[in-house]
Amino acid sequence: MNSHDIREEFLKRFVVSLIINSKKNTNLAFKTESRINNPVFPEKKQESYILPERGSIAEKIFEIIKIPGVERIECSGPEEKLLVRKMGKSFLHKLTLKEKEIKKFFEEFSKISGASVKNGLINAVYENTRLIGVTSKFAGSRFVLEKLPEDYV
Repeated sequence: MNSHDIREEFLKRFVVSLIINSKKNTNLAFKTESRINNPVFPEKKQESYILPERGSIAEKIFEIIKIPGVERIECSGPEEKLLVRKMGKSFLHKLTLKEKEIKKFFEEFSKISGASVKNGLINAVYENTRLIGVTSKFAGSRFVLEKLPEDYV
């Protein structure tokens, strides 16, 4: 036996004795011993992503954010052109959204991300994009959709 094997055996016995001494149940020692030698790991759930519906506002905006080099999309309010930041430079996009469309986009994004709109605010992440937005009757609805680094997810 080398030092690694001795240490491993010591730790197994030590953990078993701790469990046995903490609960006065002799059946527990057998169960613990079998778990140490044959650990049971929970099955990983396979994640399934919900995609935006075809022809939806979310799909149109996702088409823009998926363009290589695009870092973020900003909507400063209803009937305003989208500001697209690509490779450090900002460009106005021809797409404009109405108040209802912005709210619909928030609903669609919350549906696919699993987050919810609370008190008119949304802060949600879906795949490698993050949406931060607000709905306001006074100031108008606005949002920022940004692409996150690949290692963020």
